[in-house]
Amino acid sequence: MEFILLIIIIILVFKLKNKNKEVKSNKNNINTDKSHMNNEVNKKFTLPIPKDYRIYFHQMEVSGVHHYKSNAIEAFSYDDVHIIIQSELDNEYDKNALKVIIENSYNERFHIGYISKEIAKIISDQNILDFIIARLKYVKISSPNYFLVELDILGLKSEYSRL
Repeated sequence: MEFILLIIIIILVFKLKNKNKEVKSNKNNINTDKSHMNNEVNKKFTLPIPKDYRIYFHQMEVSGVHHYKSNAIEAFSYDDVHIIIQSELDNEYDKNALKVIIENSYNERFHIGYISKEIAKIISDQNILDFIIARLKYVKISSPNYFLVELDILGLKSEYSRL
């Protein structure tokens, strides 16, 4: 009996030790490289497309991430994150500006950049902000000056003809 308990404890310790090497969140299917501990992030996201949605804009680079480096590093240090696209009506440089915000499971939000001006204009002109969602694809942040966040913009299939 004691021998069986010892085997079970060894197996549990082994599983916990290996879990820290690579974390996979079943909710978001996120593969995580823990290099963010050195101010580096390297993540690939494999999220499914929700039913009744389709890709409107594929693998777009988030603009201005280098201005929000500390926010991006902090945001992507969490495994369970999702992305929010929010209109920034008081932006003095672009009346159609769309902020990219990462929210973690603690409801903390981190502004990490913007949707490109060209795509933001299309979304604004077609009045489809309420019909779209963003899907993270890839994040790579390397010290000191390399920042890449890619996402897809998804929208309802029924609204695609508005583009």
